[in-house]
Amino acid sequence: MGLFRKITLLLAIISIFLFTYRLMNENFDPLPNFIFYFLPVVFLFFGFENVKAKHKSEGFIYLLTFVIGFSIVLRDLFNLI
Repeated sequence: MGLFRKITLLLAIISIFLFTYRLMNENFDPLPNFIFYFLPVVFLFFGFENVKAKHKSEGFIYLLTFVIGFSIVLRDLFNLI
C-alpha cells in the first residue's frame, strides 16, 4: 500500500469519525466551513494517487479540482483577515 493511499485512507477514517460524532452531538462544530477546507486536500491526494497509478486523465481532473477548491479557500481566508 502506497503512501498516498495510506494518507487517503487516514483522511477517510477521520471524516467518518467527525461525521459520526456530528450526527450524535448537534453542538459539535469544529469549523464553520470545515468541509471546504478538507475537500481540496482529499482531492490532492486522490490526484497524486491516480497519476501514480497511471490513470493520468482522472488524476489531472482531481488535481484541477484541488487547484480550484484551494484557490477558493485561499480567497475566503484572505477575505477574513
